[in-house]
Amino acid sequence: LRLSSFRKMAAIMSLLLSVPVDHTADLGNILLRQGFARGKSRKERGQRTIECIFDEPLALQQLAAYVGKIPYLTLVGECQSALEARDIIAREQIDAIFIDINMPDLNGLDFVRSLAAPPLVVFTTAYSEHAIDGFRLDAVDYLLKPFGMDEFNHAALKLKRQFELERRVSVQN
Repeated sequence: LRLSSFRKMAAIMSLLLSVPVDHTADLGNILLRQGFARGKSRKERGQRTIECIFDEPLALQQLAAYVGKIPYLTLVGECQSALEARDIIAREQIDAIFIDINMPDLNGLDFVRSLAAPPLVVFTTAYSEHAIDGFRLDAVDYLLKPFGMDEFNHAALKLKRQFELERRVSVQN
């Protein structure tokens, strides 16, 4: 954004957030520090794109709420089938997926196997017997349902460490 456009945006945000206009400079500085005004990508701001794949609407809604609480994760897709998820992965650059294993049409394990270059994977399921297969597919974590925010946060931290490791390796090369 050009600076004049940025000031207009800050003024609009001031109105929307009920922040006094004289505080828009503070808002602007915060946005600048976060890289929004310089056009930094999500990755450059330390955020990663996540897709959630669950056939159960309530579980999908809960997982989306958990993702929304993690500042370095950005949810870009909520899918109720692996076939729907394949379309989003083809369109978007997805850094990681949270995927259920038992789903109609194509289960989560077979879906990950079918991807030429799968993103990082966290399997979520009610069945512990699939854990070995999940880790053979290089899963970052395996969440056994029902799980809470603490378990989800632990899996998100594992993803973050993997993202940081990949970033360091790419900088060295």
